[in-house]
Amino acid sequence: MGEYHIGVLSEMRATELVGIVDSNQERAKTISKRHNVPCYSDYKDIIPKVDVVIIAVPTSLHYPIGKEFLKAGVHTLLEKPCTDDLDQARELFELAEKTNITLHVGHVERFNGAVQELFKIVKDPIYLECRRMSPFTTRVKDDGVVLDVMIHDIDIVLSLIKSNVTNVNVIGSSVFSGRDDLINA
Repeated sequence: MGEYHIGVLSEMRATELVGIVDSNQERAKTISKRHNVPCYSDYKDIIPKVDVVIIAVPTSLHYPIGKEFLKAGVHTLLEKPCTDDLDQARELFELAEKTNITLHVGHVERFNGAVQELFKIVKDPIYLECRRMSPFTTRVKDDGVVLDVMIHDIDIVLSLIKSNVTNVNVIGSSVFSGRDDLINA
């Protein structure tokens, strides 16, 4: 996801891409050369150099890295899911609010043209069912299919129903990895 964001940023005229951070220096140098930007191996080195950051790392690192950038006053786009712990997610949003810093989570499907049209058409849904098919990726090994792709469907459903969830039924199984990678909810 990180390189996708770099590509988008490099096309934005009002944005200066200051650098990329990757703990894998070989990959960082390759991407750095491709986009003609400096690379760093430690995210702390770039904190004083940026106004805005996009954090696209494994979910387990979202909280500690996101917290450092927010504490430093850096507006933050955090790849989804926000964190793997609800209390940590709340803490990040409270920190952002307290410091008047923007924290946004990358629920990009909200801005998909088809989803935008769906929001215009569907006003009072009675029943919703989502189905999503995609190729298996190694990201699913880190987060599982719910936090990798199904989270978009959950976000869309919650936006459509505009009420609290009262009941959830889930059936899952592991087909390709050690995590649930096939889910019906």
